[in-house]
Amino acid sequence: MCVGCSALDEIVMRTVKYGLMDRDGSTYAPGIVRAGVNMHHSVKAFSLDAIVESRMGGDKASCSGVIEAMLFLFEVSCLSL
Repeated sequence: MCVGCSALDEIVMRTVKYGLMDRDGSTYAPGIVRAGVNMHHSVKAFSLDAIVESRMGGDKASCSGVIEAMLFLFEVSCLSL
């Protein structure tokens, strides 16, 4: 696993465990989607594949088109930042 991937996985795990703080000092739990490859097994539940599959009722065959469309939208949104 690459060093950058490990660091990203650590950020995901800490954010899930402790949450984030808003400007008023209140802690909240943000929605997290871990994008990319080579993720640690502890953050696989936050992968796009896992989230879509769970929301589609676990039917992995019907999820593939949805996942591809979401990845395309994610890529477009990242390019526009």
